[in-house]
Amino acid sequence: MTRDATGAADTLITVRPALLEDASGITLVHITAWQVAYRGIFPDRFLDDLSAGFDDRMKRWQVIITTPEQPGSVTLVAERDGEILGWLSYGPSRDEDAPPAEGEVYGIYIHPEHWGSGAGHALMDQGTKELRAAGYAEATLWVLEDNPRARRFYARHGWREDGAIEEFERGGATAMELRYRRPLTDREGPADRKGPAD
Repeated sequence: MTRDATGAADTLITVRPALLEDASGITLVHITAWQVAYRGIFPDRFLDDLSAGFDDRMKRWQVIITTPEQPGSVTLVAERDGEILGWLSYGPSRDEDAPPAEGEVYGIYIHPEHWGSGAGHALMDQGTKELRAAGYAEATLWVLEDNPRARRFYARHGWREDGAIEEFERGGATAMELRYRRPLTDREGPADRKGPAD
């Protein structure tokens, strides 16, 4: 049982591997989260135009789910009452400087209507658990520097900046990405998760 942002009892959030039929729900989360979280970082026109490309993005997700380009990659979804609340993708690190035992969280997004629902925590807990079970000793992820909400969320889950930085361009605008890292040997997870859950 989880609780929503008001503290009221909520129905159970389930985390499971993504299925082909989840592609539409994943796409809706992906586009809507970008449009809300990255407003002011990337141009409004670029973000608004993402909706027009829904069908193409959904087809790409169908391919990612059924025949992922990156061997060993997995997409998880968080659902409640049949609705996709969010998703997380992980697999082997794609960074050129990564050792073999390093995994990566490629992305995690929650529909803005469900920020604070606990879906983000459930996805991150399961994702790091599965990365550990797959034999990875540590994992990384990239986050936009100008995304304080996400950075607070990652910090609560034990992720820390490792000093790597790169440019990320979308819609004619460039933002900076920071790389975060965490060991996967702490089976108890971070002790302090105070604050709103994503």
